Amino acid sequence: MRTVRYYVESGIPIIAGLKNNNIGHAIVVIGHQQFALPTDLQGYTVSICGFSIVDTADLPVKYVVIDDNIPPYSIIDPADPVSGRADLIWQGAKITSIVVPLYPRIFLEAKTARKLLTEILDSPIYGLQKSGFRGNIVLRFFLTSTRSFKFRLTANTTLKQSIRQLLIATRMPKFVWIAELSSEAQYRQGKVGGMVVIDATGKDYRTSIISLIYPNGLLSLTEDGGSRIDKVLVPEFNQYKNNLKGAWCGWKS
Repeated sequence: MRTVRYYVESGIPIIAGLKNNNIGHAIVVIGHQQFALPTDLQGYTVSICGFSIVDTADLPVKYVVIDDNIPPYSIIDPADPVSGRADLIWQGAKITSIVVPLYPRIFLEAKTARKLLTEILDSPIYGLQKSGFRGNIVLRFFLTSTRSFKFRLTANTTLKQSIRQLLIATRMPKFVWIAELSSEAQYRQGKVGGMVVIDATGKDYRTSIISLIYPNGLLSLTEDGGSRIDKVLVPEFNQYKNNLKGAWCGWKS
């Protein structure tokens, strides 16, 4: 279900296929409810490069859907998407397939992009060992357009000005995968401590890495396969929240 979650977090409406032994049915998933980081993170962490990572895509959340059998904007639990339906014909139906309307030049789909991100974070050359993070790291992963990303960067004054200007000036493709990295405390406050930007129109190897921002500096990749860290302090900055509308923005784009 991670794949579904990444696309929903990206603000992309997806068609989800429900199926059991009796029926097949399609619904449209258009968003998710707000959720909080659990107090106890045991059971949600995975180890990458010696760090405990909590992927927000693994945390429980309910989806907002459009389904012609129930009222619009109904809420469903992805673990039991037909809960509460009186007709027994629905019993046991699960999400078994999805269709995602992606821009034709997006070659890095969610599963492949996430695999590449794991390889990046696990790299002894430019991974988390170089980051300056301590303790658990909360990962939020999503796809967005470069136009939207850079537009929001201009307004994100919590991001250090020199870094903000560098990102805005960096040449990027039409779509990018963004991995926000936060400590537990930062995530609970809507803050980010680091960021990985990946070319969504690229391939599944290191040349698709556009930018790595860590708490202890900016990491640049060299042509010989090595890396260089520009030692600048990167203060925490606000999360990117343009993909999904909600109470936080007054339901405005």
